[in-house]
Amino acid sequence: MARVMATIRVFPSSIDEDLNILVESINEKLPSDARLYTYRREPIAFGIEALILDILVPEETMGEVLDRVEEAIRSIEGVSEVEVILTRRV
Repeated sequence: MARVMATIRVFPSSIDEDLNILVESINEKLPSDARLYTYRREPIAFGIEALILDILVPEETMGEVLDRVEEAIRSIEGVSEVEVILTRRV
């Protein structure tokens, strides 16, 4: 089964958000057919950082699963915006 890696940018709702706790919350809320592969912080401006998440999903149901991933991340307290910036087959 082929997999797709989606790179998703997550903006915290404030500069005071603990990004480590945010990552843990995201990992817990992901659908069972999505897996957090890796993440990193991206400086934005004035001390604000966004999270860049690489999430693996099945290619066959990519659209449906990515919609559920975005919904799950948006539902987490402390998340302001969610943006899929890249998808690629791996």
